[in-house]
Amino acid sequence: MKIRLSMNKEIQLQTKSDGNTVTRFTLEEIDLEDKPTLKEVFRNYVHATNVWAKDQKCGKDSYQGMVGLAFDADDGLITMPAAGALFKEYKYILYTSTGHLEDKPNHYGEQHRFRIILPFEPSDSLYFTNPDEADKVYAWAKWRFPQFDPYVFARHMKLFPNRNPNPDHYIVKVNTEGDWFRVPIEEVYQLVKDQATKTSTESAGSSDKYRYIKHGMDIVLPNKRISYKLETLRPYLATCKDQKQPCYCPFCDDLNSESASAFVQMSTEGFVHLFCSHCKSVADQKGEGQYYYFEDPVEPGMFMLEDKLLRVHMTASNAHVVKVREDYISKGNRDYVKTYLSRMRNIPSAKFTVDRFASAAYDQVQYELDFDKSCLQIQIPTGINVQKKDNAFIDSWLDSVFGKYTDFIKNWLALYCYTNYQKLPVIVLTGPRATGKTTFSEIVASIFPDLATDWDGNKQDFTPFYTNKLLMVEENYVNRKEQYVQIKKVTGSEFLTVNEKYMPQYRVRNNTNIILTTNEPRPVFLAANEKPTSPDDNNFFIYKVPAIKKLNPIIKEEIRERFGHYLQTELLSRYKKWEAQQQSSTARYGIPCPITDLEKDLYDSAQTNIEAETELVAEALVLGYPDNDCKTLGGGSHIMKMEFREMLKAMRLRPERHQDYFRRLQDSGVVAYQETRNASKRLGFEILRKKHFYGEAKTKKPMTGMTEDDSVI
Repeated sequence: MKIRLSMNKEIQLQTKSDGNTVTRFTLEEIDLEDKPTLKEVFRNYVHATNVWAKDQKCGKDSYQGMVGLAFDADDGLITMPAAGALFKEYKYILYTSTGHLEDKPNHYGEQHRFRIILPFEPSDSLYFTNPDEADKVYAWAKWRFPQFDPYVFARHMKLFPNRNPNPDHYIVKVNTEGDWFRVPIEEVYQLVKDQATKTSTESAGSSDKYRYIKHGMDIVLPNKRISYKLETLRPYLATCKDQKQPCYCPFCDDLNSESASAFVQMSTEGFVHLFCSHCKSVADQKGEGQYYYFEDPVEPGMFMLEDKLLRVHMTASNAHVVKVREDYISKGNRDYVKTYLSRMRNIPSAKFTVDRFASAAYDQVQYELDFDKSCLQIQIPTGINVQKKDNAFIDSWLDSVFGKYTDFIKNWLALYCYTNYQKLPVIVLTGPRATGKTTFSEIVASIFPDLATDWDGNKQDFTPFYTNKLLMVEENYVNRKEQYVQIKKVTGSEFLTVNEKYMPQYRVRNNTNIILTTNEPRPVFLAANEKPTSPDDNNFFIYKVPAIKKLNPIIKEEIRERFGHYLQTELLSRYKKWEAQQQSSTARYGIPCPITDLEKDLYDSAQTNIEAETELVAEALVLGYPDNDCKTLGGGSHIMKMEFREMLKAMRLRPERHQDYFRRLQDSGVVAYQETRNASKRLGFEILRKKHFYGEAKTKKPMTGMTEDDSVI
């Protein structure tokens, strides 16, 4: 069984992007039952169901006709089995495209991606040779098959072969049992007529085109004369066995009338619909008017981020930015929503930030979209309720775990519960198993459960954890400078860029705190030249938790029952005391952090190997390092060897080892291997690593432990 397709068989495509340049198609005949030929075509050649003039470009001006219809599924709106069932009555070719089953974070993730070709009955002549009629056919195809990519329905479109190197991702299926596909031309022209009538009505200035129930409008139910806003009406309707409820029409009813003329119900998408019989009777008399009313599809939390349609989704304990699904808004409302949001609520992606304020002082989740500041602000309450009033139990538990450092832990907890964007010391807990390390970490996590998550401390492509208030690191990777750099970035940056699957990138103000728990005797990477000089500039609370004499298997539940009251009394009192003295405090990280005996021993015993020191040198080289004369060394585009030695000396490292440091910087891609020269002078060695490698924090002096102004975490 043979069909015809346009293709260019002179060029075998190597990459998908090369397909844009392929032109000069010829009409070729292929056999649907010849599998090797089908594979050769769909794996190598650009092809099309459009036919263009020979030796000309694939444009609308050179269009001559069609030999079939081609469909492209790319957005996850239809699967291959569903497409096969849709066209089972027709002859078709179904084959996968290059992106089949590929996980595309910015394009709906892992989906069935494929094409379907519905050939017309072979003939000596082409179909739809009139360009205007062809455009009408393609407009009908867009309307009739919305689950496929609309952009492929055009006179200039061609199809690229499947260039995925994975042979398992190439699938072809041919159905030769059905009929040849025929375009229902009567339906095509009826659609043209309907659209012309609709356009004429709209251009006449119909004020009822978008007649919506506004979110601030009252909906009054007649039985008890209860007035609802949409925010409270939706939960009520969701509890009704029959969602359809009588109500007074807010557009025409007098609330003093004896009976209500309308009813409301909630759609499966969660939107409120209203039907009014009185409005319908008036409409029937006049031959026009509206009697179905719909909740305004532009919800208060909807906005555009560049070209992405997003909304704020609230839960009982948090609010999230989510992508608006295609089926969330009806087709009739979609253009209206996008047009309105693009004009009134459009935020540039580079400016958009999310600020989460989590505090025990809040009693419910709230949010505010500030379009002037391109910011979403979210308030999040605590997840712990008051069950038992027994502060002495919590005090006893904290004393058993932290001993003489209990007062510091209480102050740390108070600031965690009642402040935001206040840098706090990193808590590092070590010791044997079953000492209460994890219990403490999980109790802190339960204060704001939606803002706490596990983290391995490594650099990752997707960074949704940047939106959290607590990062819990268990069984730390010891002596890994990569993790050290990441912890420094997370704790030191004012803003963090969040990269989530299927979402545009956006920024959040850094509100993260870290608790690290491990059984290792050396719990965290340390460098000897970074030893803090006082509790005011100490960023790490490193503590070995003592062994428990008697295990209590229900200690965690007992603590949770009592922690709600403790939070609202003892911790609130400590926060207020801290707030009153905040201006006079000299602590760099909110509160003085005690330098424990374990921390002193670890710093004193730390052997600063050349590899660890090289990473510190790299940061100084990229960001710049001021010497004792306030002259900045490094931080430019190139570095001379003499300036490099001066920088090592200023950092109190060993300048005589400068060759070892420099060679490691070159091998790790920080500095170029060859020196740059021009006609007049030597420029030095190019610094290849960019400043943004170290996050979005302002350029600052790297950590060396010289003074309290030198160390930054």
